[in-house]
Amino acid sequence: MIEVLLVDDSPLVREGLRQFLDGEDGVHVVGTCADGSELVAAVLRWAPDVVVLDLAMPGLDGFAAATALRAAGSSVPLVALSGQPLGDAVLRARDAGFAGYLEKSQPPSDVAAAVRRAAAGEAAWSARARRVLDRDERSA
Repeated sequence: MIEVLLVDDSPLVREGLRQFLDGEDGVHVVGTCADGSELVAAVLRWAPDVVVLDLAMPGLDGFAAATALRAAGSSVPLVALSGQPLGDAVLRARDAGFAGYLEKSQPPSDVAAAVRRAAAGEAAWSARARRVLDRDERSA
């Protein structure tokens, strides 16, 4: 069973993803957080296998929350879930050690697939995010 923690400031997104993911075979949402400031305590409490983390939240955003989580010694895979335009956010997610990046416009089945890939130690980048990474690698 893959245990997932959802972090998003939108109650609609949190609850919708929770219902969808809990209906997937082998996936269970162990908890949710409404803000990045709750992330470290939630990971210590629930010990998820994967965290799906919104990048743009009031208070502590996803990037700062990821930094705090890594400083606390956790290596749990992080999958960014973002409504932000692709580009800099994808590169920042890669540089911050995220396992993947999904756009909020993607179908829920893509989130489930990304959770499974991240839990297996694989990259979980959307096709559009992968193109941003590939362009960056070619220009380096």
